[in-house]
Amino acid sequence: MSGPQIPDQKPSAEPPKLPSYGGGGNYTNPRETVNPDAATLRDQWQFAIKQYNRGYSQAWGTAILAGVSFFALGWIIKGSNPLPSFLEFFLFE
Repeated sequence: MSGPQIPDQKPSAEPPKLPSYGGGGNYTNPRETVNPDAATLRDQWQFAIKQYNRGYSQAWGTAILAGVSFFALGWIIKGSNPLPSFLEFFLFE
């Protein structure tokens, strides 16, 4: 008995078409005909920096909160400091 038969597939030059939902129109983002002025670029850059800083500080806050939470959980489960000191590690084991 031979193995499963795999049909020959020829590579297609164009990618498969995805079903279109909604109007089915082709709404591409057109190119800008002229570059925006310096004030607009400055405002966009300041907005981007503000958004990045907000996400960066939120990530650090989440990481610190998670660390404190796991430390407290370890303290509750163990009943004492979950982080052994250097001397405790070598003297009491």
